[in-house]
Amino acid sequence: MKTFVVEDHDEALKHIYRQIGAKQLSAQTLTLLHFDSHPDLLIPKNLAADSIFNKEEVIQALSIENWILPAVYAGHISTVIWVRPPWSHQLRDGSYSFSVGEHNNSIRCCCSETYFLSEALFIPENQLSNKKTLTIHVVEICDLLTSKFMLQYLRDSNTDDDETPSKRRKSDSEKSDLILDIDLDYFSTTNPFKSLYSETQYRSIQKLYSYTPPISTDDVVQHSRERALLLAELSKIFDQLAEGNSDVKMESSANLNSVLQELVQDITQNGLPSGDKVDWRWLHEVGSGCDDTELPHHISTQAQIETMVDEMCNCMMQVKQPGIVTIARSSDDDYCPKNQVDDIQSRVIAVLVKVFGDLDITFDYTQHTSESP
Repeated sequence: MKTFVVEDHDEALKHIYRQIGAKQLSAQTLTLLHFDSHPDLLIPKNLAADSIFNKEEVIQALSIENWILPAVYAGHISTVIWVRPPWSHQLRDGSYSFSVGEHNNSIRCCCSETYFLSEALFIPENQLSNKKTLTIHVVEICDLLTSKFMLQYLRDSNTDDDETPSKRRKSDSEKSDLILDIDLDYFSTTNPFKSLYSETQYRSIQKLYSYTPPISTDDVVQHSRERALLLAELSKIFDQLAEGNSDVKMESSANLNSVLQELVQDITQNGLPSGDKVDWRWLHEVGSGCDDTELPHHISTQAQIETMVDEMCNCMMQVKQPGIVTIARSSDDDYCPKNQVDDIQSRVIAVLVKVFGDLDITFDYTQHTSESP
C-alpha cells in the first residue's frame, strides 16, 4: 500500500493527486480520514477558482492549514472525518454538510461556523456557483467506532467483521475511495507562535485579530463582510510594514489602532525573543488564525502517546484498506515537538504494518533534505 511521509502537511495533496491519476483512488466522492490536532479546512486566498485544475498553481498556493478544500472544490473529496485529540476545539463535535463554491473567482463556503467566519471565508449559498457538497464529521477517536458514519464510510460492508484489513486487500483494478491521513501532531502538539513572540506581543496580536461570533444568524452576512474588511485592512498595513513604511494607522477603529501602535513599537524596539528578523507578512498570517479559540498546545507524555497509538491501532483494525496513506511530520514548524516526532513516526508506521501488511513507503521529507544545499 502506497504510504507517503512528508514534512509539511500540504505536501500530502500532490501524492493524493498522483494516486488519482494512477487510478488507485477514485476521482470523486473520496473520504478523507484525517487524524490531526488541526482541521486544515481553510481556503487559500490567493488561489483563483478558475485555476483549480492547474495542479502546479494549486500546489504552489497551498499551506498547511488550507490544503483540503481545494480538493473538495475540484470534485475529488466529498467527506472529511476529522478525528481530533481531546485538546483541539476549533470545530465542535458533530456533522456539517455545506457547499464549497466560487464567488468572484475565489473559493468560498457557506458554512457559518466560527472557524470559517473568522477567516472571512463565508458566502451565502445563493451567491456561490459551481458548488460541491462537503460533509464534515468531527469526532474524538473514542466515539469513532460507534459513530453512524463508521459503517457508512470506513467499513467494507462486503467482508466479515473478523477479517483484518490486510486480509481484505483490494484487487489491482479496484479503486479505493478512502484516504488515510495522519498528522503526527495529533499525538503531541505545540502552539509555535507562543515561543515566536513575547507574551506581550502575542497578547497584542490576539487583541488586534480577536473575533466575536455574531449573536444572531440574521447577522452572519453583515458580520462576515465586516470581518473581511478588517482582515483586508490589516493585510495592507502589514504589507506596508514589510516594505519599510512604519507610518501606519488603522482607520476603522481607534481602539485597534492603539493596539497596533503598541505592537509595532514593541517589536521595533525590542525585536523578537529569538532575535530573528520580524516577518510582518507572516505576523498577519499568524493573527488571521486568532479567533475565539486558541491554537491547541499539549505536549504529551510518553505514556499518553503510547495510549493514543494503541487507540489508533484498535481503530485501524476496523477500517477498510485505504487507497493511500499520507503522514505529515509537522516538526520543522514546531507543531509536533522535534524531540518526539521520530518516535511517534516509528510507532505509527509499526501500527500501519501490523494492520495493513507491507507498506510501500516514500519518505518525501528525506528527499527534500538531501536536495537542500
